[in-house]
Amino acid sequence: QGSLVSANVKFYNPNGFGLKLKRVDMDISLNGKLANHYLLDSTIVIQKKDTFYIPVSIKLDLKNLLSNALQIFMSKQVKITLEGKVKLKRGIIPFTRHFHFEVNQPMDSLMKLIN
Repeated sequence: QGSLVSANVKFYNPNGFGLKLKRVDMDISLNGKLANHYLLDSTIVIQKKDTFYIPVSIKLDLKNLLSNALQIFMSKQVKITLEGKVKLKRGIIPFTRHFHFEVNQPMDSLMKLIN
């Protein structure tokens, strides 16, 4: 049992050079509870000083989130945490970067993403 959530996550490359995103490996948490793990294993070309999008589709296990449900609906917002690592390539040089990102998302906009 679960719901599919799909979104295009927007990022910005502030660097004066382009990159290739080779892999994303991250955990997605809602209000501090692990919602799912996400893996993207395909190449995305990132232009210099430009915005780019990463398509994310995850299946949320509603059983695991039910203990959090009352808190989520009462607060009318959800803290979404993305934590993991990305493998990038600049020219012929590959490298890995760890990341941690948090955002508070209004509940009504999150509900629009759930299919």
